[in-house]
Amino acid sequence: MGDPFRNRKELIALLAGRMPHYRELLSFYEKIYELQSRAEPRLSIKLPKQELRDIGVREGFPLLSRGEFALDVSEASALFESLCTAIKHANETIETTIEILEGAFSISALRREELLRHHADDAYLDGIARDFDVESGVLRFLIHASILPSLRSHAEAIKKHLDLEKWLRGYCPICGSSPLIALLSGEGRRSFICSFCGTEWPGERLKCPHCETTDHTKLHYFCAEEDEGHRVDVCDNCNRYIKTVDCRKLDYEPDPILEDVTTIHLDILATEKGFLRLSSPSFRR
Repeated sequence: MGDPFRNRKELIALLAGRMPHYRELLSFYEKIYELQSRAEPRLSIKLPKQELRDIGVREGFPLLSRGEFALDVSEASALFESLCTAIKHANETIETTIEILEGAFSISALRREELLRHHADDAYLDGIARDFDVESGVLRFLIHASILPSLRSHAEAIKKHLDLEKWLRGYCPICGSSPLIALLSGEGRRSFICSFCGTEWPGERLKCPHCETTDHTKLHYFCAEEDEGHRVDVCDNCNRYIKTVDCRKLDYEPDPILEDVTTIHLDILATEKGFLRLSSPSFRR
């Protein structure tokens, strides 16, 4: 497996060479990945009882709400500060937002730890964005990027004890979030990647993850020209779409977030056709 960050850095270099129009965005994520790779969250995780885990999988109940994830707040706070320094000058909106936040932190009008603890409280975050006049999308991105190592660690600890082959639903078995992207591998096996905690779980090949229709006349897909490795699966029943990476047609091991941000053109095509995305996209500066 090797060094995860080194693998991602090599992948970013490969993608940047093939898609120079995404070079700046890929460089942006390289900085984030490097800082996240240094994080080693220490978590106190209490696993749900086996009976509850079995019931959750059988009945389709996610095991956690977003606010129930264990966080290493100290580690996440340090990562938040490092991220602000690393990406501050990415663009004017990010720079303005970070300058305002840094000013608020410096006079104790706002505390990083409190922001992180309220990561799942939309009303609180909306209030912060409004009261401090900062861009809500940038604020949420910084918070999520800072707590993601903790989220992944907690999700992995739970996932080891679940039989996900029995899940086959269109939302995350851990936290109930929508998938960021879908993957096809092996003999056409379909899986989803959670947009919040990064969990991968199996999905049915011919089934809409949003409305769950299995009517094949309502389900179809389209690709961009000369790119069979990436496609858009759409549902005429609910008018939603999800991007899919066909790993069998790639000559590299895909990274879900990088695949999402380097296929913005597919989002544009899907939107022009009148379809709505299943989940919020990865941050795009």
